Amino acid sequence: MANLAFVLVSVLLSARVQTNTGLIQGTVISAETKKPVPNVSIQILKSRRKAKTNSEGEFVFKDVPAGTYDFEITSPDFVTFRYSGFTVKADSVLTLNISLFNPPSIHKPRVRIVTPDTSVHYKMRYVPIPRRQL
Repeated sequence: MANLAFVLVSVLLSARVQTNTGLIQGTVISAETKKPVPNVSIQILKSRRKAKTNSEGEFVFKDVPAGTYDFEITSPDFVTFRYSGFTVKADSVLTLNISLFNPPSIHKPRVRIVTPDTSVHYKMRYVPIPRRQL
């Protein structure tokens, strides 16, 4: 009887297995028009992981190991953004909603560096990743 209880507890615990990865998702819009921006490149720096926004301005990175990352958002028509120090939590979704700006005049820089506590031009939210019930 004790062995049956142990097996039952083991099966129930394994159904709720946690991974050490999270998900990064988001939407990129034009700050000027408030419309989604397609074909924007998003790269997790110091890795080979890249994504492009779809026609709705949405992007996603699945199975990102938990940790702190820097990434870059580029589009020929907008200022390049470098996001620095954003944390991916295990079994969570990091949502970034990003507004891109048209390039400034030729005398101003075309790159803007953003950290979690220095900009109001992004919104960040964590939510648990839903798991299937067995």
